[in-house]
Amino acid sequence: MGYMVKYKRCKEVSEMMGTVKATSEHLFDNNEICSAWCKQKQQNEDEIKILAYYYQSKERDAKLYAQLYEDSQDFLTEKRLLEINLPFDIQTVEGMISPVAKHASKHNIYGTTSSLRNRMNITVGVQLWE
Repeated sequence: MGYMVKYKRCKEVSEMMGTVKATSEHLFDNNEICSAWCKQKQQNEDEIKILAYYYQSKERDAKLYAQLYEDSQDFLTEKRLLEINLPFDIQTVEGMISPVAKHASKHNIYGTTSSLRNRMNITVGVQLWE
């Protein structure tokens, strides 16, 4: 689902809805609504038979499928999809977490001191320089 959020951001909600449904169905070896990202659609019959037990099955794992289906319905609404349809990539922010932790470790308390501000400025400057 994270892949879908990254590559479908700023798209129409209907397109996101279809991809979300395809993602959850793909986990249970239903590739009918998958798009080009589904590698199983490109495999021959022998390869598909070998991978038959790699994925969950709606029949074998009916209880799991029912529980996941029920739990995911709240997140398949237009309102919820609009909440995650952000116009920016948060990986840039997440990429800053490691350098910030290196220069301003959580085990030391810097609070609102100038030391913390200096450490943050150094981290941002180094990231922008690279």
